Order: sequence, then C-alpha cells, then structure tokens
Amino acid sequence: MTQPAFAVAPFEGRSVCLFCGSSDRARPVYAEAAAAFGEGLAARGWRLVYGGGGVGLMGAAARAAHEAGGDVLGIIPEFLCTREAIYDA
Repeated sequence: MTQPAFAVAPFEGRSVCLFCGSSDRARPVYAEAAAAFGEGLAARGWRLVYGGGGVGLMGAAARAAHEAGGDVLGIIPEFLCTREAIYDA
C-alpha cells in the first residue's frame, strides 16, 4: 500500500473547493473578490481547499483566508511543485 507524501490535519468543519486562475494578470476587481471570498470562508470557520498556487486569484483567496485565521489546504501535483509559485504559509 502506498503511503501519502504528507498528512493532512483532521478538520471537522465545512470545506469549500475553489477553482480559479493562477495568472497574476487578473483585473484588480477579481483579485479583491477572491480575497473577500477567502476572508468570508475564514470568518465562517470553513476550510479553503484549492490548487496550492501562491499567485493570481487562487493565491489572493488563500492568502486572505490564511491571514484571517482560516484553515487552508493546497493540493498540487508533485510535478508542478518545481514549475509553479506555491503559496507557502
């Protein structure tokens, strides 16, 4: 049996998965909306599950959720770890 490369802390609350752009060329209004989304999840005590990126709309949402005290889980394939800017909390 294959063991996971990492362990995820148990989480009893709700989780919301976010799928959006990782380009840093999104219009500011969209980055603001992504940040508000992340803050809103944190305020409700919900976990953000997303693609693990540290830039673009995904990064804005993850940063905002994390800075607001929320639980953030980034999932990214190993082969992308060397190609992408990963959000490192």
